[in-house]
Amino acid sequence: MLALAACGAEVPSTRPDAAGDGLSAVPDGGFPGADAAGDSRGTGGGDSGVDAPGDGGAPSDGSDDTTADVCVEVCNVSGNLNLRSGPSTNDAVIASMPGGTKLRVISTSGNWTQVDYNGQIGWASSTYLCPSTPPGGTQDGGGASNDGSPGAAIGTMWITYYYLANESDYSGSKNTTLYDSNCQAIAVVSASYSDAVCIEGSGKLQSGDVINYAKSCSCGRPCPTGGTVCYKKLPASQPWGQGAYSNALVPFRSIAVDKSFLALKRVIYLKEWDGVAIPALGGIGGFVHDGCFRADDIGGAITGNHFDFFSGTRAMYLALDKIFATKSNFSAYDGGTRCAYLAP
Repeated sequence: MLALAACGAEVPSTRPDAAGDGLSAVPDGGFPGADAAGDSRGTGGGDSGVDAPGDGGAPSDGSDDTTADVCVEVCNVSGNLNLRSGPSTNDAVIASMPGGTKLRVISTSGNWTQVDYNGQIGWASSTYLCPSTPPGGTQDGGGASNDGSPGAAIGTMWITYYYLANESDYSGSKNTTLYDSNCQAIAVVSASYSDAVCIEGSGKLQSGDVINYAKSCSCGRPCPTGGTVCYKKLPASQPWGQGAYSNALVPFRSIAVDKSFLALKRVIYLKEWDGVAIPALGGIGGFVHDGCFRADDIGGAITGNHFDFFSGTRAMYLALDKIFATKSNFSAYDGGTRCAYLAP
């Protein structure tokens, strides 16, 4: 059932998602949050909270519902609501969200909602999410604070894209070892995937582990762009990779920048992205962008007014590149009150 959201768009009233509570790890014993009513199957042991009534799983046909860019808040719980790494009570609890916490919806799947919780992406039961006005202002479906000022002009910036390299997208014999910063083997992958994860900076292995650039090192296959990279495994609270200040990357919001041009953590508004319909692909997207972004990352090839848009997946990059092709120019502003909700 759909409920009319107070921020001007429709959101499924039976599924909450959350991402980004700023927690980097789950305490021993898990969070005392809510999941499925009467269901104590949460990972981490002793999870007595609620998710969705029933088994809390995604639809058996794998179908994904999508929603416009809307805001919801945690409701109908006496304690906390669990934020999970996936749309099921079998997925790990990665954060605990108090009642009244405001969240931005990314997508939906069955009785679950994927949300952005202060920069962390995760899933929560839609049963415990209610329509809400987003932090910093009202919403008409095109952004979090469309009546607010976008701030002073910064100038023109031009775009490229990057994403989480998924091992399952790459073929070839598994004959290349990825190493950690101590030159201990993490995984054996194909050469094509080794090249891809080196270029993108973060990736998801077939084991389900998410890895990220750790440092330059002397072991392993050289990167196509030069040098050799070692990696580190990330916690469940960073399912899309890690940015330049140990932060969780957020699809559609995180950008990589040149720190001498734009300071890390700075929020900006890119006028041409405001009102763009983001397609729904692979469980993400399906909303209208408000033009707000945050400088979360850096890259060796990112200099001057060049920025790298984090699209989440390669499929999403290919779709977005058809909307705004690589090297397109954008009018950049310092974010003002319109994008203040993204400030870390």
